[in-house]
Amino acid sequence: MQIKELVVNLVNEGWIEQEKCGTTNLYWSFEYSQYKRKAQIYNQLKQSIVNLEQEKDRLSSHFGNVTGERNESNNREHNLVQYQKLKSMVDEVDEKLQSTKEVEMMEELKSSIEFFTDSIEIVISFFSHQSGTSVSVLKTEFEIPLEFDDLPELSSEFMR
Repeated sequence: MQIKELVVNLVNEGWIEQEKCGTTNLYWSFEYSQYKRKAQIYNQLKQSIVNLEQEKDRLSSHFGNVTGERNESNNREHNLVQYQKLKSMVDEVDEKLQSTKEVEMMEELKSSIEFFTDSIEIVISFFSHQSGTSVSVLKTEFEIPLEFDDLPELSSEFMR
């Protein structure tokens, strides 16, 4: 069994050739076949070395370009100054946004107050018309001021 396994391994690895002729298996190996196979492997390895060296050169030149760009364009102090300027601009915009939100809230509050004062005036007028009593008597009875104060205008202090 050992010789059969050895022969099968030699055929599989290409060291010897095999051909079946009828019921007989013929095995042979020529020196030129071995030389040709070794030359083919040698050429493949040589081509592989050339390809790998080209890839190495390409990667090293790419690496040199990338590090050169980084060293030339990476001025830390300049970038820090630019960062500080941009940060201060963002802070200013945030402050303006906050003040704008406050003004919008004040205007919304003012319109709500005006709505409620108008609603109170309408309800008092309705009750006055239905009951036949004067508006001033109803306001005194419900402890509502005779005249609502006008809302102050939004000052320029809130507009900032």
